[in-house]
Amino acid sequence: MTYLILTCHTGGGHNAAAKAIKEEAAKRGITCVIQDALAFIPKPKEDFVTKGHSLAYKLIPQIYGAGYKYAENHVSGQGMLKDYSKYADKIAPYLKEHFFDAVICVHVFAAMVMTGVRRDLGIQIPTAFVATDYTCSPGVNTLDVDRWFIPRDMTTEFISRGVPAEKIIETGIPVSGRLYQSVSKQEAREKLDLPQDKAIVLLSCGTIGSGGLRTKAASIIKMLDPNTLMYVLTGNNRALLKSMSGKMAIDRVTALPFTSQMDLWMSAADMLLSKAGGLTSTEAVTRGLPVIFFDAVPGLESHNIEYLITRGCALSANNNEQLSNRTMKLLSSPTARRIMIDQQRRYFHENSVKRLVDCMQELKNATLE
Repeated sequence: MTYLILTCHTGGGHNAAAKAIKEEAAKRGITCVIQDALAFIPKPKEDFVTKGHSLAYKLIPQIYGAGYKYAENHVSGQGMLKDYSKYADKIAPYLKEHFFDAVICVHVFAAMVMTGVRRDLGIQIPTAFVATDYTCSPGVNTLDVDRWFIPRDMTTEFISRGVPAEKIIETGIPVSGRLYQSVSKQEAREKLDLPQDKAIVLLSCGTIGSGGLRTKAASIIKMLDPNTLMYVLTGNNRALLKSMSGKMAIDRVTALPFTSQMDLWMSAADMLLSKAGGLTSTEAVTRGLPVIFFDAVPGLESHNIEYLITRGCALSANNNEQLSNRTMKLLSSPTARRIMIDQQRRYFHENSVKRLVDCMQELKNATLE
């Protein structure tokens, strides 16, 4: 059996979800092919989508957020669907050539293309959409798919946006199964060659690596105990990595390039300071790592923060001073960290990616009956 997982390289979260699903499916003997849906559209359009997203997110986040909020409140999604589903004929030959048993879409653009494949071309492949943020994004209600895999406790919101209740399954956002495995702090630090006798804080902006991390790192570390070390996850931002290395390095702060070992880093750390991307947020709370969010971009990130804060799973900060103060306070209070971890385990104990793959197998089996 072979599944096609359609992602989009507009951010690392979608790719991380795709890899998590592929890892879990492989345990069942299911082959998964991960493909970037944007590879099937004209290059100028692809560049506009990817570069425009990245620039807006990094340089003009308030405009990005305002556009998102407008789409939430005023755009039906039909215009987006019409624009994106027209690329169905571009991906159809690929689907016919490889005879996939099912398609899993971890981005709404990919799901809209597959909606065109099913509605306009009549190619009926079992298809699912996976939500990777804690909200029902604009356009999700227009999809023609067999299943919507969504975060827990969010069925009411998705139904209110027009998603059919009978096709919704609350699997949770899929993260790597490694995050559910018990790895002690000591063991993780040994594997990463980190000191056992220091407090460790991670500072991250996700794979885009935006958000003025150098300024934040310098502001925070000077307020923390001398026995505290900070590791800055610079993502794919090579300029940021260079600006924090060598002669530009900050005392007790180490800049790291993109890593595929986030599960180990989260096991080794005492706290995470991060942007509120859906996958990074879910990875942290699944692992049981106290987290403080910062510089929320209105839209997806603000929804993610609201979801987690209302459940006692995280904190947030509005500026560098508040971030520094809250980091110092939380790091110095084992009780506060324990309460937050207990809440995380209360809401994120179920293996989301295992549940998702179980449901995909059930969907495929149902189509064979």
